[in-house]
Amino acid sequence: MSMKRGEIIQVTVEDLAPDGRGVAGQRPPIYIKGALPGEVVNARLTRVRGGWAEALPESFITRSKMRVRPRCLHFGVCGGCEWQNIAYEHQLDLKRRLVENHLRARMGSETPPIDRPLGSEQIFFYRNKMEYSFERDEEGNLILGLHHEGRYDRVFDLAQCYLQSEGSNAIVKDVREFARSHFLTPYSVISHEGLLRLLVIREGKNTGETMVNLVTS
Repeated sequence: MSMKRGEIIQVTVEDLAPDGRGVAGQRPPIYIKGALPGEVVNARLTRVRGGWAEALPESFITRSKMRVRPRCLHFGVCGGCEWQNIAYEHQLDLKRRLVENHLRARMGSETPPIDRPLGSEQIFFYRNKMEYSFERDEEGNLILGLHHEGRYDRVFDLAQCYLQSEGSNAIVKDVREFARSHFLTPYSVISHEGLLRLLVIREGKNTGETMVNLVTS
């Protein structure tokens, strides 16, 4: 199949890559950000290589039954939680398929049966450690949050995260306000100037204790 960058083609998404991109079953395969298995998509090719291609959806002809509205308002910008637009029960099925595919690629017919993963009772607010980065926004204001997807040098100002706890969210807001009110400077990975690098929060889920670390330059 001949493909050109910028071309719009209609494809059916058949699988999901580990990073959350849909995989259309053409040869070469097309990885489509934001598309899920079972969806028919008009996709614009953004990158074409000999053995694969990347695309972004222009429009959806059909939507997957797996799709749900992401809980987090930062979904699609943040580099974490790539599968939050997939219902949790379907996530478990897809993870089983990923393990099976990896083993089959190496073991062939000797691949053992793979059981469905055991689901967690708590799918939000479960992590005990998070790291948040300081940066400046386009207006020069200090911000505190997480990294844009695929970018070590870009941070967005976090409103709320559903990974650790509501208490962790409150600490992020308090530290950000303190840093701004005391005119503290964020460290820049580009210029290597500034004071504040990271805010690290550890929570003892069984003890109720919280440790807060500020990493400086």
